[in-house]
Amino acid sequence: KELMEALQDDLAADAPSVCRRTLEDAFGVPVEEVFSRFDFDPVASASVAQVHRATLKDGRDVAVKLRHDGVEAVFRRDMRNAIYIFRFCARLNDIFAVQVSLCEAWEREIHKELDLTNEVRAMKAIKRALVRDRNASATILATADGLAAPAAFVMDWCDLHCKIDDRDALLVHGVD
Repeated sequence: KELMEALQDDLAADAPSVCRRTLEDAFGVPVEEVFSRFDFDPVASASVAQVHRATLKDGRDVAVKLRHDGVEAVFRRDMRNAIYIFRFCARLNDIFAVQVSLCEAWEREIHKELDLTNEVRAMKAIKRALVRDRNASATILATADGLAAPAAFVMDWCDLHCKIDDRDALLVHGVD
């Protein structure tokens, strides 16, 4: 369990030079043209991406999510290896054929998980569904217009620092 929890938010972060390259490739301009301040020490780093605190040129505090360098190749390699192993196991016991099918399906869909613009679209859809369509009293963080790419996106900063499954901490912040 502890290993799986570490994969959620405690992986090694990419080096500052890698983060700079990722940002500049994603947004097409130097970091200093977008941000007045960028903290290259991430606040969290998980299996797919890491999150940094920054300030936009307009003074707005934001969170910047950056996909880890090389993560796509790692995911694809690991998935091919898992399929290979499960195919071998399925020759010995056909019960493993299900795992082969699941891994093959995941391999076909992995690009969606790794393209952060899908996360941005999902956030906007949730905001639309909860706030506009249902008049829910929910706070959904806004993404910064024009600052979303497959490897990076920018959204409002939130000072709520707890895991989504930490019910006690969420209650302290008024989240039920």
